[in-house]
Amino acid sequence: MSRVQSQIQTQGSTDAQAPDRVSLATTARPLQPGRFHVAHAQIATGLARRGPTLAFFLNGAATLHLVWFYLTLVRCYINLGDYETGTASTPYQHRLLLMVPLRWAHASVLCQSMAAGLTSMRAWFPFGVRAENIVEFPIDVASVVLAGLVTHKIYKAASPTGLLTPLVYPLTLLMVAGTYALGTMHRLRFIYDLPSLGLFAGCLYLLYFRRSYWNFALLFIVATLNRETTLFLLALFVLTRCLDTRASHSRGCQMIRLPWKDGAFALALLALWVLWHVWVTHRFAANPTESWSRVRLNLWILAVPASWLQLLSCFGFCGPVLFAYRRLLLDQTLRLWLWIFPVWAIFMLHYGLFLETRIFGELIPVVACCIALITERALLQRLNAAQLFPSPAIAAI
Repeated sequence: MSRVQSQIQTQGSTDAQAPDRVSLATTARPLQPGRFHVAHAQIATGLARRGPTLAFFLNGAATLHLVWFYLTLVRCYINLGDYETGTASTPYQHRLLLMVPLRWAHASVLCQSMAAGLTSMRAWFPFGVRAENIVEFPIDVASVVLAGLVTHKIYKAASPTGLLTPLVYPLTLLMVAGTYALGTMHRLRFIYDLPSLGLFAGCLYLLYFRRSYWNFALLFIVATLNRETTLFLLALFVLTRCLDTRASHSRGCQMIRLPWKDGAFALALLALWVLWHVWVTHRFAANPTESWSRVRLNLWILAVPASWLQLLSCFGFCGPVLFAYRRLLLDQTLRLWLWIFPVWAIFMLHYGLFLETRIFGELIPVVACCIALITERALLQRLNAAQLFPSPAIAAI
């Protein structure tokens, strides 16, 4: 390495002494592998000093800005007064986790006074601040941060180089913005949407790293009180436990028979899920309902070109990239998890409205991680082909 550095210094001094002799051919000369490594080391040293602090500040500021934009400029569909008293339409009333925090916010003198004080600052809060925003804001920020950190952790575990690590959290934020906040049609929010993203991401972390059964069970129960999409977590749990981790470096997914303990655990959680939804359905049976089939409406939406931009905005326009280049994804667990996407879409074809891209939001950590890994592999292949990053290990990627 010292020899390469001395050559670069000698070349630099020669160029400085005779600048008129520098030609287009010299400037167009491709970067040699040794010079690339020296430049890469110098850049890495500079980033190592200031990068983490700057990234922490910018990612935090972007998260706060995005969540506040979401809370103030995206209309809440549910009448919160009806929701807190248990008279809102179903299935929205079935999602009870945030009922108690919202009741406290509207009864709290502290929240009321904070909202009034912030509303008086019209230059900074032109749309006003409501008491529920005081409670929703920290909950939603924590949910987005958790989703970003889970994506970051899974990417680092699945990546052979970690080359795109600084970009994973911003990529997650971009997908959250595109999926939840930047729609042009049916731009609505529900109070449980971002908490569902955070809780689902936490469960994905426990599944991917095969953490304790009981941690997963506890988080699953809490997430089920918030939204019924936790049913898909049980499918991911079974798929993950059927994966043969001893064949983790092979290109295909090697499956094994589901261990009986894992099967019994999944059935127990399924029973809890069913019991909860039977109870809430019976408890709020007299409420008005919006639980009807949307199959025809969704098929019409898919057929109308005016809807396509809104549909593509889901996952920040990265969905087609994932499925077009999914063969570049080598991580077995993530490749297996992709099978949940068509199942999710079929369920939402009946129960959801495709124009409301938020109905796919819980899958953002999976998509963001896969896109980062696909981009990393494609980039390393290009660098290796150009001999800018020659390495036997990278050449095998």
